[in-house]
Amino acid sequence: MIFHEKLNLKFDVNAMREEMSSMYELGPRVTQGEVGEFGGWSLQTDDGDWRRGFEQGGYYENESNERFTYGQARPTHEYNKPTAACIGIFSDIINELEEKGFHPHRTRITALDPGQSTSWHLDGKENEYAVRLHIPITTNPNCYFEVRNEGIVHMPADGHAHVVDVATMHQARNEGTTSRIHFLAQVWVTQGYSEHFVVTESRKNISSYYNMMGYYTYLKMLDEQAKG
Repeated sequence: MIFHEKLNLKFDVNAMREEMSSMYELGPRVTQGEVGEFGGWSLQTDDGDWRRGFEQGGYYENESNERFTYGQARPTHEYNKPTAACIGIFSDIINELEEKGFHPHRTRITALDPGQSTSWHLDGKENEYAVRLHIPITTNPNCYFEVRNEGIVHMPADGHAHVVDVATMHQARNEGTTSRIHFLAQVWVTQGYSEHFVVTESRKNISSYYNMMGYYTYLKMLDEQAKG
């Protein structure tokens, strides 16, 4: 199974690090649920508030490997409104991803503290198209993205974008001594920038794809009506 791909897309990571000062000026990062070590600032939310975007929604497992769900998060395609954090290089990256057919939604700057990890979880139903794009901003060699029974990958902060399959049981771990900060976006890859994660004709029956495309078309229609 292929769960990770490094893309031939590179961004200015130094500019991203400099822009992080703007995030801290907005206020302390929002933390997700009971995992107080994971959180950040949202660039796109359902209502334009940067404090949203970290609502839990997905499929989790407890210590006994019993699976359960959280339903607080809105459907991903509704997280399309820019927030006060969507500025500078971060806004530019979102616009570039849109132009390149990634359709970024629920874009966030996420932070994971040293020695911490997320819970094991899925961000979509198994076999559903659920893909996230990562651009590491700061990291250390002991930060990992792991898919259960499949493998582990480290994503260096060299400016390259990566995509990962999150409809698999996975977690992020920071076993180092410095923070892991990533630019993170839910994407639907509709052009040829990925070898393994493009939404092909055979995958368009997937509900998440239709939800995104229907909402995207609706927004374009509203924009055209406003201009007309």
